[in-house]
Amino acid sequence: MCNSSGAADSARPFFQQAWDLSRAAPEVAFYAVDAAHMLAIVARSPVESITWNEAALERAESAPDGRARRWCGSLHNNLGWTYHDQGDFEEALTCFQRALTWQQEHGTAREVRVARWAVGRALRSLDRLEEALSVQEALREEWRRSGEQDAGYVAEKIAECRYAAGRVEESRPFFAEAHARLAQDAWLVAQEPDRLRRLQQLSQPQEPGAAGPGESVSRCHRPRGIRVGSRTLGGSAPDGRIDGWCPARGSCPRSIRSRR
Repeated sequence: MCNSSGAADSARPFFQQAWDLSRAAPEVAFYAVDAAHMLAIVARSPVESITWNEAALERAESAPDGRARRWCGSLHNNLGWTYHDQGDFEEALTCFQRALTWQQEHGTAREVRVARWAVGRALRSLDRLEEALSVQEALREEWRRSGEQDAGYVAEKIAECRYAAGRVEESRPFFAEAHARLAQDAWLVAQEPDRLRRLQQLSQPQEPGAAGPGESVSRCHRPRGIRVGSRTLGGSAPDGRIDGWCPARGSCPRSIRSRR
């Protein structure tokens, strides 16, 4: 409750106590992993966050408890976003690929799609535009075949890739689609108005010679459902709770915040 209300400093001692009480007891490995993953979320620095995520991963991978092992995909994802936020896109890509492999072996079809989106996002950050675009376009088709509708994050990244590759006119319908869908998210409307404004602007024809806005206020835009602080966007914790494994710092019960 302390962390969900924004009081990370107040929450930290309780997570530490939970870790200390559960770390040495195999029968409660699930709770040890949960505590370590929360300590990573409330960490004071990226280095500390990475240390706690790695501790959680080590505990999860060695646990006899299947529930504890189910944390692995989320933890690889969280590590990837921490590296991505620090600009270490190569390491982020490695972590996202591990998360994808894990989800392909153990996760649902939706969790696989979320993990694949993160791989495409890291490729975009590495300026591997054609690879990133291929991933996102394949995802768009997967969402279509599933009968579900992506919240707008896939369209946003297709637009960004095409725009960055100089295919400006081709990008506009995707910016428009992304804006129309993401603008329905009250959290994004409140927390990232510049992002939505930019999507709307780029969906419109520009005056000749006018400079377009640079890509996102933060290069880390991730879907809500990707770890965002103490929440996740687009997923749930291994025990079914909406938790924070995932696309912005903060907490959001839609877990692959976007950080961003």
